[in-house]
Amino acid sequence: MAVSSDLGDPQDVHPRKKKPVGERLALQALEKHYGHPLRADGPRLQDFRLDVRELTQPLAVRYGWEPYSLANLTDVRGLPASTFKQEL
Repeated sequence: MAVSSDLGDPQDVHPRKKKPVGERLALQALEKHYGHPLRADGPRLQDFRLDVRELTQPLAVRYGWEPYSLANLTDVRGLPASTFKQEL
């Protein structure tokens, strides 16, 4: 899955910036179907260590959990993280 939520518009579900979407889909194909040794995904929840000691009874960790968000978590290549929710 190629994340395109950062390329969209709150008023239009179809990203107008088609080239970055195509580049991300190409990375997915190269890694997952052609076996190229690269990482086609942005950061994932598993990439982080969560420290919830300062929170009082946390129930979940959420990122970009809205139909449209201005979420900005990316890796060094600029690939965005997908939205996620993790129950604690």
